[in-house]
Amino acid sequence: MTRVRLAGPSGTAWYLSAEATALFKLLFFRGKDQLDVEKLVAVHGEFLDKAYVRRWLVEMMGDGDERVVFWDRTVRPTTG
Repeated sequence: MTRVRLAGPSGTAWYLSAEATALFKLLFFRGKDQLDVEKLVAVHGEFLDKAYVRRWLVEMMGDGDERVVFWDRTVRPTTG
């Protein structure tokens, strides 16, 4: 889940998966990283392995960490 191979105009290349990108952004946890994570969740939506990201985040930071709280709030389904 850490990388994906995608086709582009110059051929195929390896990229970080959306889940790995989210984890890196959450580790740094700057304001711009938080915005990036919100956008990433909005774009990848149902295809994002949210449990994978949460599991690794808790493993690295602990269940009560502010990053875990932010992740839970960001991926929580909204009712409208």
